[in-house]
Amino acid sequence: MPRLHTYDIHSLVRIASERRLPELERFRCIAGRQPFDIDVVVTADPAQWAAPGAIRYREAFGRFGFSLALERSDERIRAIVSPLIAASPHVLYTNVVEPLLRWLLVRKGHALMHAACLAVGAPIRARPRRSSTRCARPAAGSPSSPTT
Repeated sequence: MPRLHTYDIHSLVRIASERRLPELERFRCIAGRQPFDIDVVVTADPAQWAAPGAIRYREAFGRFGFSLALERSDERIRAIVSPLIAASPHVLYTNVVEPLLRWLLVRKGHALMHAACLAVGAPIRARPRRSSTRCARPAAGSPSSPTT
């Protein structure tokens, strides 16, 4: 069994992944509490391993290209991805994990934001390939305007 990389985003969403997700490194945790809200599994042919009713996407190259299956239940989302996606942790996070994370956080009344500057003082730019991901709650009295 591959080593699991586990992340806990402010006790709101827990992620287990067979591949390291550098963008979530600051949220790394010890596996501990189960189950995870998002499980990321890597296999040669995701569509073959997906449960009936799963959402499947496969490019023309089939199992040799961008291929994934998403299984959703009330408790968790299982993302089954091809090795090509998993070969780049940044592609895996940006194209698979981040959209699922955004969706789960919104359902819980939060927003995932990217910040590359501060409101006070001179702008600060994030270094390329460095995550500036933050989780924010809506401001008091304004359910649609997130703050950091």
